[in-house]
Amino acid sequence: LPTVYYGDFEDSSHRFVLVIEDLREMESVDQIVGADAALVRRVLRGAAELHGQFWNRLDQEPLSNFFASVGTPNRWLAQILYLVCLAPCLVRFGSAFSSQMRQIAENYGPRLVDHARFRSTEPRTFTHGDFRLDNMFFDSCSDDMAVIDWQTAGLINDGLYDVAYFMVCSVSTEVRREIEREALKEYHGVLCDLGVRDFTLEECWHRYRENMLGMLVPCICACGGLDISNDRIRTLCETMLKRTLSAIEDLDSAEFMPSSRGLTASEWTLSSLSWIAYEIYSFAYRSRRMIPGAASASRKSRN
Repeated sequence: LPTVYYGDFEDSSHRFVLVIEDLREMESVDQIVGADAALVRRVLRGAAELHGQFWNRLDQEPLSNFFASVGTPNRWLAQILYLVCLAPCLVRFGSAFSSQMRQIAENYGPRLVDHARFRSTEPRTFTHGDFRLDNMFFDSCSDDMAVIDWQTAGLINDGLYDVAYFMVCSVSTEVRREIEREALKEYHGVLCDLGVRDFTLEECWHRYRENMLGMLVPCICACGGLDISNDRIRTLCETMLKRTLSAIEDLDSAEFMPSSRGLTASEWTLSSLSWIAYEIYSFAYRSRRMIPGAASASRKSRN
């Protein structure tokens, strides 16, 4: 972490002052270009050092108080956000989806809550949540690295989420295919060196593949929810989308798609209603896009 020299926050206005260590002597790597094999290993070792410190110890100080203040994220809100963003994502970047991946992305929407519930089970640890190259700085003379932007820290709790997120945000498909098994083996080895027990390499790989299906959430929400008029943001979104879809196919992560079996009546009803709402919204969104001048007229009315 960069050293914090001064920090203050005003509750009433949310104005803040934050003075932290200058990292200008460290290097950054373009997320669109992606990390090479050596840097992937270096980053995943760093991830393991973070995760290993807090592995299944979130109920101990100081994290116990942190999680009490943060609370558990509302998975139903995440599911609604995903479904709202899916329609514009498919309109903007539909050519990136194979017919199979489009079906998987749509089927995942009403099952997101169930998948997230399973991923929140042990092993749990402290996570960064936005673990990608744009938030990282590297020392050119050592293995030291610094990570910034911890605003979503701790909200995921499965260390393999950070790993999967990094691999689709910051690693090209070609490098990922070449390095991921060896990199995961190194990650697991560091965990074991830090005292993690009862977590086999096989289970580590299994959790990685399962979390890869969950990468649809940040991917779809970014591609469908962000303003992509900025060229770099559009390229970042499209790059992450293509990498995510390729990884899900390569790893057969759709195997972890939850079924409706085991859902309570209320959960089944909410999932069904969310799917119906998505179908209606998707139809309305596509219809609006096909009406000439509708989008520009809507922008003028907002202005």
